[in-house]
Formats: sequence, C-alpha cells, structure tokens
Amino acid sequence: MLGLGNSITGGAALDTAFTAASISSLDLWYDFSLLSGSDGDDVTGFANGGNAGSNYNLVDDEGQGAANRPQINDSEMSLRSLHFGSGGDRMNLDNTYITTDNTFSFFVVYHGDTTDADTFFAGEGSALNRIGFTNQKNIFTRFNGAASSPTNAGQNCKPDGTEVTNGNAIDGGDGDVSYTFSTDPEILIITRSASGGATGNGGLIRYFNKNGALVCTSTNPVTQSDANFQVKELGAINNGSSDIEGCIGEMGIYNKTLTDAEAIQLAAHLKSKWSVS
Repeated sequence: MLGLGNSITGGAALDTAFTAASISSLDLWYDFSLLSGSDGDDVTGFANGGNAGSNYNLVDDEGQGAANRPQINDSEMSLRSLHFGSGGDRMNLDNTYITTDNTFSFFVVYHGDTTDADTFFAGEGSALNRIGFTNQKNIFTRFNGAASSPTNAGQNCKPDGTEVTNGNAIDGGDGDVSYTFSTDPEILIITRSASGGATGNGGLIRYFNKNGALVCTSTNPVTQSDANFQVKELGAINNGSSDIEGCIGEMGIYNKTLTDAEAIQLAAHLKSKWSVS
C-alpha cells in the first residue's frame, strides 16, 4: 500500500519547460506518473501538487478499506498511472474542494477499459457535482457547488455530433470537429466561464479533446449562473458506482476559465508527455 513519490517510471524524457502548473490558478493537480512502489500495489494516499496545497491531498476512501483502493499500473499508459477497477475503487480528498467566481477548468489524461459503462472522474458525496462519461462516452457534467438553487441540471454532450434527446443536452455539432472517444489513452479538457451563451443564462462550457480541438460548446447553457465545481472523490460517484474502470494518468482543476489558447497549449503538453496518439 503505497502513495507519495517523486520518481517517474517508463516513457520518454519529459520536456520540463512547460507543465500543467505553468498555467496560473491550478489548485488541484494529481500527476500519478510520480507514484512510488510496484505495479499492482494498492495506493492509500497521494499529495496534491496544486496551489491549494496539502488540504487537498488524496487519502483512502472513508470506510471502504482495501476492497476499494486503486492500484499502481505500469502497462496501460506510457507513464505510471493509477488504475480504478470495476468494484467501486475510489479515493477521497482530505477536504472538500470548491472553486470560486463560477469559473473553473478541468483536465484529465486517462485510459478507459471500456466505452460501454458510465464512468466518472471526479465529484462529491451527493453526486450533484460530477464530471465523466455516460452512455458510451457522452460527456456528462453537473455543477452545484455553492449554488443558490438546490440542484443544478446535468448536461450531456455527444462530441461525435449525433443527436442528444435529453432536454439538458448540447449537440456535438456545436464544436469545431466531430470526435469519438476511444479505449486508447485520451485527454479531456473542460472549461466553464461565468458568462452565459446564446441565452445569457448560466455559464458557458467548452469541451476540448487530445488535439486541443473544441468538440462541444454549451451555446444554450442550462446550468445556473452561480454554480461552482465541488469535488471530494476521484474515480467514482458518491456510492462507488459508475467508477472509471480504467487508469487516470494526470488530473487537475484550475480555479479559472482557461482561454482557448491555454487549453490548446495544455492539450499539446499532455499529449506529448503521455505519448497519446
């Protein structure tokens, strides 16, 4: 049962001139290529490398024990990653983190075991805050942190451009490209601004892929304008279901809206670092 480390296993030498932290306001940052230990070891803790510091280190999920611990993986990605199995593997933050000013950006480098299951990367106990995929990798977001309303409508985005029948959905055709997420290593970047889209209500949400291409935009946003993102858990939603069933290589949350140029720069860095093709 291992956790903190400062060595990198596998992969080519990395370009140290730019990292995710080179962009300001990176509060949460978990780079699992730095895990120490051996392939298959359970992980019980990992340090937050972002600006918010040790208040948001990752710890063993409360009350779940060894049955729900993710493991070190040295084979699914070009660098060491953290594997979450199908049995509800997850980790908690020491404290619940919440963004401010209704603006934030999320990124993840991951390798999914399947495209068929619902998979969630991050969220909090009530499941009113979550980011992940539903129904064969349709991007799903729900933000409710510090919102005045008791709930916040979820939003689906189908980046392959096919029609979404859910009333709280945005069409993948609102993006620059049609894109289908696969079981190969992928990158997802999501930005949320405080300003609305075409209706002027709620925050504008933009979704970028591993090439830095915009695949969806919430031109008719349905989330409240005062929503932030609240996160307490990684790897599953509140009851341990909808776990990622795959590996997370690196994940972070900025307490601001990345510009398109920053999102493109971040995607290029992560794609090179993690040898994502």
